Amino acid sequence: MTEQTHDARPARRRKSPVLPIVALVVAVVLFGLGFWLGRAGPAAEVESLTTELADARAAGRDAQRQQAVVEDWLQLREAQLTVQGAAEELDRRNFGSAEDRIKQAAAALGDIDAEAMGIDRQRLEQLRQRMESITLAVTPDLQPQRERVQQLSAQLDALAPSPERRRAR
Repeated sequence: MTEQTHDARPARRRKSPVLPIVALVVAVVLFGLGFWLGRAGPAAEVESLTTELADARAAGRDAQRQQAVVEDWLQLREAQLTVQGAAEELDRRNFGSAEDRIKQAAAALGDIDAEAMGIDRQRLEQLRQRMESITLAVTPDLQPQRERVQQLSAQLDALAPSPERRRAR
């Protein structure tokens, strides 16, 4: 007799690995999404910071230009004060000191950037040359020389009037 061995257990169906495959696909998708978002954030931040840095540098250059104009304006005012000091020296009959002060003021005018200040370069240069060539002689009557020195001061003021006087115009 041939015995047939028949297992009493029902035939097992092979389980397909669907659940692990789905889990693996979801994990890969989430990893890819996280990687993409992680790279996009810093890239956008770098771009934003680069733009901000460029803007800050441009603002810095503008501030430096404005500072240079203010320094030139102050130098012009110092030259004017030096000419006023020359007038005082002239009143004290210190002709040599007065002449030296005027020449010192003329030298200060040579460092001024006329275009940046918005003043006429030719007028500034002509005034500087007049100041460099001035000679104050010892005379009993100071009035003509005093008038020349006061005229130089007025011409300096006319080149670049103070901000208050500009607003009044």
